[in-house]
Amino acid sequence: MLVLRASKSVSQTTWLGRVPRAMRDASVAARGARLSRATHGPLRACRLACQVMMLLLASCSVYDSDLLQSINPLQAGARAGADATRENPVIATSDVKSDASAGIGPDETPTRGSNDADDGGMSSLAKCGDGQVNGVEKCDTAIKPGEPGACPSECPDLERCVPRVLNGTGCQTECVLRGLTCESGDGCCPGNCTRDNDLDCSSRCGDGIVQTTSGETCEAETDTPCMTIAAACNDEDACTNDSLTGSPSNCNVACLHERIELVGPDDGCCPGAANERSDPNCAPKCGNSVKESGEDCDGGGDCDPECKFINAEERARCAEQAGNDCERCACEQCTATELACRGTSNQLNNRLCGDIISCSQQNNCIGTPCYCGDALGCTIPAGACRLQIEAAGGTLLQLATQVGDPSTLVGKSYAADQCRVAMCAEACR
Repeated sequence: MLVLRASKSVSQTTWLGRVPRAMRDASVAARGARLSRATHGPLRACRLACQVMMLLLASCSVYDSDLLQSINPLQAGARAGADATRENPVIATSDVKSDASAGIGPDETPTRGSNDADDGGMSSLAKCGDGQVNGVEKCDTAIKPGEPGACPSECPDLERCVPRVLNGTGCQTECVLRGLTCESGDGCCPGNCTRDNDLDCSSRCGDGIVQTTSGETCEAETDTPCMTIAAACNDEDACTNDSLTGSPSNCNVACLHERIELVGPDDGCCPGAANERSDPNCAPKCGNSVKESGEDCDGGGDCDPECKFINAEERARCAEQAGNDCERCACEQCTATELACRGTSNQLNNRLCGDIISCSQQNNCIGTPCYCGDALGCTIPAGACRLQIEAAGGTLLQLATQVGDPSTLVGKSYAADQCRVAMCAEACR
């Protein structure tokens, strides 16, 4: 068993007891290295010696930092930098709320459902510049400045002595808190500073009077004692990160309420740029131009103020006849032209008009090219849908007029096809 005697520094750890198996293996490897040196040359011996040293390090649950520095100064330097960051955080605050608001890192992928219209889930891959803050984005470059979700170009201080700076680029741009140093003349006295190293700290803290002109916010044994419990700053607002700043020893304790702007994490907050489809904490909201659960629509001429289709009964009748995703989308987005083509009381006309649309969809054509094809001047029609168009009454001489006439079957099919291409391209092509 390996016994460790704890000390203040990792590099001072003393080893006692029996040598573990891993180190015995290392010793064997070392003898092998000496043999190799004699028989196979210095290069192979050097390689084995390096393997021995790495095995020694791997056998320990703690390591000697001085030894590591001598072997790999870059790795030791990186670890030392991480340790220094933990010892000297960017800003000394005490967070009140749960760490659940940590959010999704820039290299992580959201795990919630797809972004189709029915499930209301979040897109698995956010697209920067689409005008929506989704997935790993912290803002979106297409949102106008000043509106919720817009990417910041500057970061004003949250309040006096709570500075912020820009961090990241593109849709990862955000404002982050910047730590203060013990520096005289900046008008601030960070919580870890004293009058000895920062003349901005009050020299009268402890006199029983709150000296506001000296930056004091509290004083022991007064009507405004200094807070010592971070929970005292909880403002019951799910969309703020609440924390304590300053210190009782400087008589400048204050509450900081930082507004949450990150979209996506399940932290109890629905930021201004979020919606039900991008943040699990948001409820459906009619009028935000995003179709959410319980809504038929959100915006557009056919959508009423309660996000219901104005002609909902007609859409329902059209949807009952839909046989595939394309037709279902067309019934929702192009109700009038769909019903005019294949939802009349004349079943024969419905079939003839529907045949033209189906043919144009299958052959990726629309209007006159479906009839004429590549024929020069359409002297001899050779289009993929010539038979369907002629069955619906289309003729070479009248086709140009019929296409633009919604009273003809050809015109009805063309109007319905145009709307499908514009509103349901993904479902229909």
